[in-house]
Amino acid sequence: MYNSPINPFYSWRSQFVQFFRSKSILSILVIVNVAVWLILAITSSIVYLYTLLFNDGIHLTPIVHQYLGFYAHYKTALIHPWSIITSLFVHNSFWHLLGNMLLLVIAGHIYLKYKSGKSLLATYLIGGICGNLLFQLLYNISPVLRVVAPSVYIVGSSGAVLAILIAITLCQPNYPINLLFFGQIRLKWVTLILIGFLLIPLVNCDFRNIGGHFAHLGGALYGASVALWSHWGQKIFTRHPQKKKKKFYTSYQAGTPYTTPSQDDNEKRVEEILGKISKDGYSALSKEEKDFLFHYKKN
Repeated sequence: MYNSPINPFYSWRSQFVQFFRSKSILSILVIVNVAVWLILAITSSIVYLYTLLFNDGIHLTPIVHQYLGFYAHYKTALIHPWSIITSLFVHNSFWHLLGNMLLLVIAGHIYLKYKSGKSLLATYLIGGICGNLLFQLLYNISPVLRVVAPSVYIVGSSGAVLAILIAITLCQPNYPINLLFFGQIRLKWVTLILIGFLLIPLVNCDFRNIGGHFAHLGGALYGASVALWSHWGQKIFTRHPQKKKKKFYTSYQAGTPYTTPSQDDNEKRVEEILGKISKDGYSALSKEEKDFLFHYKKN
């Protein structure tokens, strides 16, 4: 019997369609970012061609960026209070958008395997806001940068995306990722390589986009705080005292105490399994451990 070869393009297309039909927080974030860029690009092109008929063409994109971007000068930012959020969904170019969205899809997909969609959205927004605020703070406390602060603004979701990436990397550093031409590689190495590329301009004293680097740093710091809270904070504030075990007696053997099976052993086993998942990933579990975790969660 003849079997037709599998079309890789069809598989990729079906996954692409399924991703956007899922209506998850991750797909919605990608759709909003892409939609904003498309609307701005199409509108700007129409305005430029129309004004070109009568006079010099007007480029609408810089005007919109000045209206939606977040300014380094705090007085200008107060006049545009919406910009602390809108700046997270506006990008300078197609390549700026593409890079951020690819990283968002990769990091967000892993993030949703361990945390909720609401947590992803909160990390994106708060991480981006922290990046904007750090960018503004450093521009206002530096005597050199303070001079140009009134005319400097930033746009882009880089800080928000880095917050998600750093958070999930610190929580699941050994998560395996399959990269084209490189094969399988741990998430922590991908993140370290990316951070290295982000630091190269600072090492070479290239300060043309220093505001963007400040935003990256702010988002990364917030992502690290999310991971630390997830690992340490919840254990500290959700620790409960152990309750005393109650003894029960069987009806057919008077005077012989019989205690109900304690949950301590099961809980200890679950903690060991979760620790194994955090270290080596879910795929490292044996079948017996997976079955135990499934029945424990069901009961």
